[in-house]
Amino acid sequence: MEGMRIWAIIAIALGCGLLLDALGMVELSFGRLIVIYWPALLVVWGAQKAARVMRNTRMGRRASIRSKIGPVLLMSLGVLLVAHNLGWLSRADFSFWRLGTAFLLIYLGVGWLDSRPKDKQVISSLVGELHYGESPFPLDDTWYDLKAGELRLDLTQAVVPNREVLLDFTLGTGEIEVLVPTDLPVSVQAHTGVGDLTIFDVQASGISRDIAWTSPDYAQATRRVKMFLEIKVGDVVIRHV
Repeated sequence: MEGMRIWAIIAIALGCGLLLDALGMVELSFGRLIVIYWPALLVVWGAQKAARVMRNTRMGRRASIRSKIGPVLLMSLGVLLVAHNLGWLSRADFSFWRLGTAFLLIYLGVGWLDSRPKDKQVISSLVGELHYGESPFPLDDTWYDLKAGELRLDLTQAVVPNREVLLDFTLGTGEIEVLVPTDLPVSVQAHTGVGDLTIFDVQASGISRDIAWTSPDYAQATRRVKMFLEIKVGDVVIRHV
């Protein structure tokens, strides 16, 4: 929701400027402004991602080096491109593609050095279906990682210890579904780049959507589960059974 408000404010500001220009009240060259300042959108995007990382960290999610450096690289790229467009960087061979490729390689390299959390078990797959919980199992801190496909977890069969259990879900494209027993207190932080979120009775759809949901008795519960779900393209469904 916060991310959508930022983009909404930008759209409103541009619309107001165009309206004033059309009424002859101001003289603006929007073509020139867009050519010069479009990289500022990278700064806004990076700031939005940084705010989400900070929010999740406050809630207890372990932030990888990649998640920390990604927003910084986006904002740095935007600032450098705006500076170049304003003539502050006058090198003739300055190239967006070369600069972007350099930052991308740094981002990927850092991610490979710190790709998996050290404090929880990891269940991962490249493409396919990950289904867990069809029979009783002990629940522990776990990172479920899938690049493309379907990830489904049934917590009705889980043996939950007397503590807070942290579950982390990351999916490139596809669907995440989590079934939760009605007597299990949960805290959920869900994000989709493009798609739909259905967290119990709360729904959101579109681009860069977030939902935070917490059971009323979560803070007082001994047995409880905190979930972080992030999907680039696709849907997240969490429901009671």
